[in-house]
Amino acid sequence: MLGLAVFAAAQVNAQTFCGQVTGAVMVANDGTFLGEVSNEFNANSIFNEFGPYGSEFSQSSIFNEFSNYGSPFSMLSAFNEFTTTPPLLVKNNQVIAVVSLNDVLTGALNPYSLLSCK
Repeated sequence: MLGLAVFAAAQVNAQTFCGQVTGAVMVANDGTFLGEVSNEFNANSIFNEFGPYGSEFSQSSIFNEFSNYGSPFSMLSAFNEFTTTPPLLVKNNQVIAVVSLNDVLTGALNPYSLLSCK
C-alpha cells in the first residue's frame, strides 16, 4: 500500500509541477526564443520532435546536444552543469526558473524534469 501512496503523491506533484510550467516560454540568455512548454502538437513546443524547438537536429532546441542551447560545453546551454547563463523559463512576463543542470544556481530547474510534462 505504501508504494501506491508514494506513486499517487508523485503523480500529484508532477501534475502540480506541470501546471506551473505549462504555458511558459523558454528564452536563451542571449535573447533567443527557444520554444514553449506546451503539448507536443504545438509547432512551437519544446516537446514537438519535428518542430524547431523540440527537434534533436534544430539549432534552436535544448535537445540538440550540438547546439549552443543543448551542448554540455556551451555557456548558453541547459545541459552545461557549470554554466551561469542558462535558458530562462518565463510565464506571465515573470522568470519562473532557470533551466540548468547547474544545481548551484538559485531556482535551477533540471531540464530533464520538463519531460514529465510531455
